[in-house]
Amino acid sequence: MRKHRAAVVAAFLLGASLTARPAHAQVLPPVTARPGIQELTETHAEELAKALELRVYGTMTGNLHPEVQATITHWAAAVRDWEREPDAGAAPRLAEGVLFDCLGRMTGVRTLPLSIEENRPFFLDLADARPGRAVKAFDEALKLDPTMVEARFRADRIRASSDPDAARDLEQLAQDGSMPLLAYLAAGRAAPRWRKGR
Repeated sequence: MRKHRAAVVAAFLLGASLTARPAHAQVLPPVTARPGIQELTETHAEELAKALELRVYGTMTGNLHPEVQATITHWAAAVRDWEREPDAGAAPRLAEGVLFDCLGRMTGVRTLPLSIEENRPFFLDLADARPGRAVKAFDEALKLDPTMVEARFRADRIRASSDPDAARDLEQLAQDGSMPLLAYLAAGRAAPRWRKGR
């Protein structure tokens, strides 16, 4: 009887060991959840591929002529020194904003990191940060001098694609006859919004 019990226990343990899942075995999700997981995985993979493509693009851009790069470097140094002067006012902030605004629109052209900006591992990250740096400088200029319309226009122009208030402000500037040049530039930037019916 004892041998019979031992045989039953041994058979039970053997069966349990055969049906137990090894620690390294793959655990699959329910069949109903697999399509959603697959879609999420493919979307994530596409996002990673696009990010990698942009990084590669960032290393394949063109370069400025050394003389032009030297001019931009001197511009940045002059802005830095100007901002350090006591009672410099809003003008150097405007000059800094214009510098980063111009650099931010040089799509596909590599420039060296400036003395007044934080370097980034990838050039594309550095370039992407420049429009925001320009807006920050324009906002600082406007705090010091709220009547500086050029700073207002340039900040609005950068923000307009994602900020409805900035787009509306551009429309107002476009209708301001007291500054025809800025009104003309603002009208050109605001035109796409008008074509969409606002």
